[in-house]
This record gives sequence, C-alpha cells and structure tokens, in this order.
Amino acid sequence: FAVTLPAAAARVGQLLTVKVVTTDATKVITVIRAGADTIDGVTAGQTTTTFTTTANLASATFQSDGASKWYLIASNGTVS
Repeated sequence: FAVTLPAAAARVGQLLTVKVVTTDATKVITVIRAGADTIDGVTAGQTTTTFTTTANLASATFQSDGASKWYLIASNGTVS
C-alpha cells in the first residue's frame, strides 16, 4: 500500500498520521514524498521511505515545515 504526502509548502505545520489497519500479512506501507520534497532529510535519489511493522494498528506521524520537508516526529513501528 502506498501513500503520497501532499506538498509540504501547502501544509504549513500540518501533522499527518499514517496508520496500519490491514489484514495483509506483510503490513507494509510506503510513504512517498510529493515532487522534490524530502522526508525526514532523505537525500536526492531516495524518493520513498518505507514504514514496516509486524503489528496491526502501528502508525507514523509526519509534520510539514511549510516549505519542502516532512519530518517523521513519531512512530511505533520500524521506519526505513
């Protein structure tokens, strides 16, 4: 399952939480940046971050800087 974050510039200070609610055995969610935005300082060429967990109901919360970055500010799973 993939989720694309909205453009950070359009979401000044906004928090966005992705929560795993699935019966899929792998429980993998891929969070993709919008355009040239970065996620938690991911460098150019690395366009996604994968949030993986073995537990249902795990989550990851991101916050926009209002310009071009999303920061991972909370997680109760493994982020890579």
